[in-house]
Formats: sequence, structure tokens, C-alpha cells
Amino acid sequence: MEVETKKTRRSSSPQVQGEYISRHVTAPRGVLPASAAPGPIASSIGMLSLSPATVAVLRPVSFSLRPRRLLQHARPSARRTIYIRSRAGTMPHSKVVAVEELASPEAKWVKLKKCRWQDPEGTERLWEFAERPTRSSSGVDAVAILALLRSESDAFPPSTIIIEQFRPPVNSYVVELPAGLINEGEGAEETAIRELLEETGFKASGVVETSPLLVADPGMTSANMKLVTVDVPFPEKLEMPAQQLDPGEFITARIVELGKLRAELKEYEKKGFVIDARLDHLASGFELTKKLHQPKP
Repeated sequence: MEVETKKTRRSSSPQVQGEYISRHVTAPRGVLPASAAPGPIASSIGMLSLSPATVAVLRPVSFSLRPRRLLQHARPSARRTIYIRSRAGTMPHSKVVAVEELASPEAKWVKLKKCRWQDPEGTERLWEFAERPTRSSSGVDAVAILALLRSESDAFPPSTIIIEQFRPPVNSYVVELPAGLINEGEGAEETAIRELLEETGFKASGVVETSPLLVADPGMTSANMKLVTVDVPFPEKLEMPAQQLDPGEFITARIVELGKLRAELKEYEKKGFVIDARLDHLASGFELTKKLHQPKP
């Protein structure tokens, strides 16, 4: 196995800034050392079962990940060039520079409330919680999106999109599913398709399923959401489209094979990223499903 690293070029994409490092790798299919791939990339997979909405069995393939596209290589052993952003020349690292108290009347996105509630013994108690003042008349605050990227010709394994973005409340870069607030007059499914297009550039062909109403931290906030699973089919090769981000949004989209999602999140953790709980629970579910379907010795 050979690995060669060198700086190669500067991207002209408005969403991808800075110099790139090209790493040339010669390796058997499915073998890619961590030193050759410091970021989450797609490589190869044998078989993966998706339950309950989708079941797919695919043959192993190998890929070359470039800034804007993901191409299939037909040869079982190939020289692959992988482009990733280098630290030099990229936009400055985000960080929290100051924190201060905020009076509730001044808050635009979050309000602090106090309620009285009665326990089973009839005793009244107080509870403090945060709520979103942006909730639409639908009664749902937001959606998270699980995009099922699949090849209609079995050219690549079933994959999904995860995003990286700086989250000031935790002063860290967080890895999570694409997500967004529901606008007035929108349904959860409509929001999911719109937000996926904006944050990742991928256009869903339809909705696979929508979850019941979900809460993530009910002891602290009344915020709720729905998880919308959408179908993103490709006739053959998998291509990375341009994002349609709003001003002030700094989001990096990544393609990850569903069968390797748990492993990718572990790599993110080693690099200092914080993992969103919902994404981690999803990855844990996939991993458990794989283990349960393994033949017993």
C-alpha cells in the first residue's frame, strides 16, 4: 500500500475555500488507511440490510472522493486521489468570544418560561424550561432529515448525508443530520425537502416515512421535531451537488455510507467534534441491526 501526499490546488467553489491536499493511494479494494483519509469518506462495503423501509444488497465497489463529485472506479485495485480541505488557507476557526445574560424579552429564538404543575400526590411544583417562540401553527418546531442516497444500478452502497457546523451553545463543531425550522404554512415533509436542498444541494424524489412527534431534551425544553426520511435516487454514479446556503450559514456536507456511519462518528470524536445525540442513536440502531443479523457461530 502506497500513500503520497502533496498540496495541489485552491478550490473555486464559494462553499469550499482554501487549499486542498491530494493523497494518492494505491491499495486493494476496501482498504484505505486512516493516514490516507483523515476525514469521513466513502470507500467500500459488502452487504447492508436496511429495515424496515429499505432493503438493499450491493456488491463491493471503490470510490474516489473529490470536492464536488464521487466517482466509481471499476478496477478492484486502483490509484485513488482524495481531496480534503487543509487547515492552511481555510476560513478562520469559529469560537465563542463572549457570553452574557440575556433577558427573556430581548430573546428572538428562545424564551425562558416557568410553569406550575401538579404531581400525582396533588402537590404543586415549579419547573423552568426553554421554548421556541418560532413554532408554527402546525405545532411542530423543526425537522431532521435522513436522506437515503441509493443507486438504481447498484453502483454504490446505500449512503446518507451528514453535516458539520459550529454550534455556539456548546462552543464546538457538531456532526449532525441536516435539519431546519418549519415555516408557517409548511408541513414537515415540505420543510425536509427544502432544507435538504439548501444545506446539501441534494433534491429528494419523495418521502419514505415521517416519524411521530419527537422531543430531545424534555426536562429542559418544550422544543419538538419530526424525523423525515427522504429518497434520493441516482441512476448510476453519486455526485455531490452545490449547496444553496443562506448568508451566515457555514455548513459542510459529507457523504457517508450507512454501513460505516458508526465508524465515521468514532473518527469524528477522535478529532474533537461533538456528535449530535439523534445522529448517534441512529448510528447505534444501524450497528445493532447489523449485529443481530450476523450468523451465529
